[in-house]
Amino acid sequence: MSEKNKQRNKYLFKNTAIIAIGNFASKFTSFFLVPLYTNYLTASQYGVADLLYTICNFLVPLFTLNIVEGVLRFSLDKNANEKKIIRIACTMLIPAAILGLLAVPIVKMFDGYGEWAWQFYFYMITYASSQIFLVALKGQEKLKKYSLGNFLHALLIAVFNIIFLVGLHMGPSGYFLAYIIANLVVTFYGMINCKVFSYIRNATFDKKLFKEMAKYSVVLMPTSFMWWVMNFLDRAMISGMISIADSGIYAVSYKLPTILSSVSAIFLQAWLFSAVKNDGEKGNVEYTNKVFNALAIVLIGVSMVLLILLKQIFEVYVSPEFYEAWKYVPVLMIGHIFMTLATFMSTSYNVKKDNKGFLYSATVGALMNVVLNAVLIPLIGVQGAAIATALSYLTVFMYRLFDTRKYIKIWIGPRMIFSMILVAIVAAMTFSDSFVISLAVQLLALFTFVAINYVFLKKILVRVGKRKETK
Repeated sequence: MSEKNKQRNKYLFKNTAIIAIGNFASKFTSFFLVPLYTNYLTASQYGVADLLYTICNFLVPLFTLNIVEGVLRFSLDKNANEKKIIRIACTMLIPAAILGLLAVPIVKMFDGYGEWAWQFYFYMITYASSQIFLVALKGQEKLKKYSLGNFLHALLIAVFNIIFLVGLHMGPSGYFLAYIIANLVVTFYGMINCKVFSYIRNATFDKKLFKEMAKYSVVLMPTSFMWWVMNFLDRAMISGMISIADSGIYAVSYKLPTILSSVSAIFLQAWLFSAVKNDGEKGNVEYTNKVFNALAIVLIGVSMVLLILLKQIFEVYVSPEFYEAWKYVPVLMIGHIFMTLATFMSTSYNVKKDNKGFLYSATVGALMNVVLNAVLIPLIGVQGAAIATALSYLTVFMYRLFDTRKYIKIWIGPRMIFSMILVAIVAAMTFSDSFVISLAVQLLALFTFVAINYVFLKKILVRVGKRKETK
């Protein structure tokens, strides 16, 4: 390995480790709170809470002009003016809080949701503010403080969920209140560490910079909506075509694939810093491809292990009312592999500030999702939504694979293709009625995967061993 690549790896692994400290806490808290939710909320209640949570992810970019994207990207520039960027971000929260009030009467119009309209509003506004200031810390490369903020957020969510759901039996109201309190605390934490109060006093509102940030962020807004459509529409259509309870069960099935993609997202956040820093440098294409293929192999391998243990995990993980959610995990797991790899390739759009690349790829995926949901849910029920989601992610992956070649060519080797076939076999065998046959085929596929990727996996184990010895 060249000295340059060693430096790149050191920078990448360092950022990944720092970001992981906080993000692991956040993602695993979300994952391990599910047993609590499934035992202290009914399927219908969890369906309502999850649906409102997903709607929030749609409205926040709308009411804030998606400024969080601009805060992150413009903070990464070498000549970034942190004071002016923070001033713009703070200013955007004022109209967001006012416009957010429009959501209250709309939510109240729907039976089963109206009683939590105000909790939803405060959750939405506090979520927007906490994310803006955490992202500002990340953009300023204050990664230790960013990770600590995420850790604090996760800890507070867990503690207050236990208090409000287990101790006080507050139902969905307790669910939202736990998040609101956590968001408020992290908002003040972010404001203090971003020196917001000092910056607001000393920085002028830069209209030119605001226009540049707004232009970048607003063009990405439809992309945020498209991802929201792909994550929300299947649940909404299940709720309308089948039942809210089935929507809640389907939401639980998302948790295992989401934890996989969320852990990968930690690495992808660190990769963004490396991609911006290494842009245009010699050997960047070769290095990017090595990282891409390594990421793919790790994702596939972890997915295979999780799928083999899937039913056992769900027996312990959720209450009996939600157990059938396992049926939708295999298809969603494969879909999330493609989503993660597509996100990796989209880093080229970030580096080049190519808003249209994000927009077009997400639009194609969202349209695919709408059409397939409309066709498959009436035909095969909830499983149709899972298939629609997976095929939509595959569509986005294929689009970006070819579109990003104008910036950097990603090569997919035969090992990755064969490994994807093996994980598909493992996923298919989870539905077998014969436990012995399915386990035998799954283990054979896993051993074959290890065999064809032996050299790569051995390198990982050797490096982990050396790190332990160093410590």
